[in-house]
Amino acid sequence: MGAKSWRFEYAQKMKFLYLKLGLFFTILGLVGSCAGYRIKKEPNPFAQYDIESLAIPMFINRSAFPLVSGYFTSEIRLMLSEFPALKLSGGEGESEDAVLVGIIDSPQSLVDALTTTGTVFVSDDLKSSIGDRPAFYLPTQGTANLYLTLVLIKKPTNQDRELMTSHFLPYLDRHPRVVFRETFDLNSNFVRSIQETSSPDSPGAVNATRNKKILDRALRDMAIQASSRFKQVVIYAF
Repeated sequence: MGAKSWRFEYAQKMKFLYLKLGLFFTILGLVGSCAGYRIKKEPNPFAQYDIESLAIPMFINRSAFPLVSGYFTSEIRLMLSEFPALKLSGGEGESEDAVLVGIIDSPQSLVDALTTTGTVFVSDDLKSSIGDRPAFYLPTQGTANLYLTLVLIKKPTNQDRELMTSHFLPYLDRHPRVVFRETFDLNSNFVRSIQETSSPDSPGAVNATRNKKILDRALRDMAIQASSRFKQVVIYAF
């Protein structure tokens, strides 16, 4: 191969290498610029609606689960407390710019609110516990179902508050002072504690207590789930 031909081939290879290096650094620069992208978190997501102070009273519980409103109210308050320029209070909103009203619903029958997703056929191990009753399927797994509606309204009147707990709730989007109304369909799975109860000292003697705690944990999980989903609405929609 002649010197001229060798130099030409070498030059072509170097040109191709420079092109590849140039493309590589271009892509690297683009990736680097994207890696620095972050969703900007506003200090007050409701500032555009002239809301600087917000009251969050205890949520209204219309569900089949008692004492659940405290879990949901606390988790939503905790999430909104992350925004430093939004002043929060636990009052009814007499002096605040707006009120966040929460309504917790579920099927009114506890049988419908707790959906059975798994059963076990009662065997000889539990015969001593059920006595002479015919064998049956015992629920072992279930799903708790709730609905949380959140309404952000500016300076609500007593009539407005009554509307929120009435059948007009789905139509409040048209209310001139309502900033938003969001409904979250929530559920949480749980496994029941089932053991034989043939004697006072047997493990199954605390079945009811254990299952109450298990259900309570499922309800708390739904409150955290609601807070997380509402946070996405606050960050991305406002």
